Amino acid sequence: RCIAAERRALLDFKKGLTVVANHLVSWTSEEEECCNWIGVGCDNSTGHVVKLDLRRMFTTGEIGYSLLELKCLSHLDLSSNNFYKIPDFIGSLSELTYLDLSYNPFTGIIPHQLGNLSRLFYLD
Repeated sequence: RCIAAERRALLDFKKGLTVVANHLVSWTSEEEECCNWIGVGCDNSTGHVVKLDLRRMFTTGEIGYSLLELKCLSHLDLSSNNFYKIPDFIGSLSELTYLDLSYNPFTGIIPHQLGNLSRLFYLD
């Protein structure tokens, strides 16, 4: 079962996005089981969100701080969207083993905080 604080964090994250074609239509406050939402994967035994796969959703907006509430997030795929900035806080998602930010029109510097991701084995 989805953890309430993580469900709220995902809804907060969605608020910062502009989503084309209702790709995140399942992400609603009425649907309590966030583990069934499009792009969300949970650990079956704990209910923690461990995977967020939003690739090719042609999403724009800001990668929001609420992702920090997903304490067990190990897989984050935001590839093929329209994000323009890699936020520094991404380096604080300490459980990440997989991070794909490819095919986004990023500008500016790559935050040095990405070097804090000691468990990371895939980065694109």
